[in-house]
Amino acid sequence: MLLNQPRAAAFMERHRLDALIATHPNHVTYATNYGGHTPRIYEGKEAFALIPREMEGAALLAHIGEASYLAEKGAEVWVPEIWTYGTSKITWGADLQPDEDEKRLLAILQDTDRNASSLPELLARVLDERGLSAAAVGLDESGLSVDLYERVKAACPGVAFTPARSVWREIELVKTEEELARMRRAALANERAVSEVMAALRIGAVEAEIHQLYREAAAREGGALEFFNSAGGRRAGDFFQEGPYRLQKGDTYRFDAGLVLGHYHADTGGVAVMGPPAARQREIYETITAGMEAALSAVKPGATYEAVWRAGVDEVMRRGIEKYDVIRSDLGHGIGIEPRTPDLMRGNMLALEEGMVINVEVPYYEMGYGGFQLEYSLLITETGHEKLIDNSRELVVIDG
Repeated sequence: MLLNQPRAAAFMERHRLDALIATHPNHVTYATNYGGHTPRIYEGKEAFALIPREMEGAALLAHIGEASYLAEKGAEVWVPEIWTYGTSKITWGADLQPDEDEKRLLAILQDTDRNASSLPELLARVLDERGLSAAAVGLDESGLSVDLYERVKAACPGVAFTPARSVWREIELVKTEEELARMRRAALANERAVSEVMAALRIGAVEAEIHQLYREAAAREGGALEFFNSAGGRRAGDFFQEGPYRLQKGDTYRFDAGLVLGHYHADTGGVAVMGPPAARQREIYETITAGMEAALSAVKPGATYEAVWRAGVDEVMRRGIEKYDVIRSDLGHGIGIEPRTPDLMRGNMLALEEGMVINVEVPYYEMGYGGFQLEYSLLITETGHEKLIDNSRELVVIDG
């Protein structure tokens, strides 16, 4: 199960809520394990997840167009009840001899007791059945249009809704075992894709072709490309899109690579040098490595996100990069079903807890010269931290 049920219950008690509703596709997947694509791409076919304090009342509210998905993948969805809205486009003859998947599909399509014409109407019915029609409910605003929000309020006039996107994000910070398993699979897939890129780097390689290589490698691993911010030479000091530039001897090549696998994000970064590193290239890399080591020394339960940032930027400045605390407003971020929240940054006094996963990154970009990147994913443990996967970053030297 993705949902951290004890943490969700504790946050509902802390915020004096009788229930939480997830509306953003990421939060709905997290709450229920439902991973259908319809609410991610179709306006007007949103899905909600209702999570009351009493978990046995949890429910998924999805468009009837997801019936086939739910018939086939419904066993993955842990919530006790699935409700639908809308009208199906599927027809069948009186002489149909359904197979097992079709039997499950028919059971959903013919369940008129758990179907309504619209999502707001459906939500009102589900809440009423559970005695929540006059309850205090945290409503995730991040998946709602203004119109849908107003329709939900009109359909549920007795419910005291309060915004709950931040509540969902706080719950999601401490990972369950299933989440960690998915994150490790994604991180390993990303690492293998990056390794393919590093193995193919050479003087004369074209930026756009390197980007395509990563895209194909990520796909072979089952991942979906999220980003591959990379560049060579002086372009590595900026964020230009990959293009026809050919890597030259003496260039740095900076990369920041991210993919999504099983709805969970992976993110890593590093740097290579085309040929023997110049003295300044080594100096900068040693500086960001020292910054990384200082930041990592601060990563433990009870430390704030700001404290990790401060430890890293202070060490980089001590080694000679001036105003790094201004240049770098953050040194990483949380990661999971959402790609980068919250940030390891000045002013973020959120404390690290056992079970959280963060990405610490210490980059340096200098226009006209080049760019450097160093990034790890870390699991917060009882006494400190450990790498999410067994990987390491070195200054990669490309000989040919």
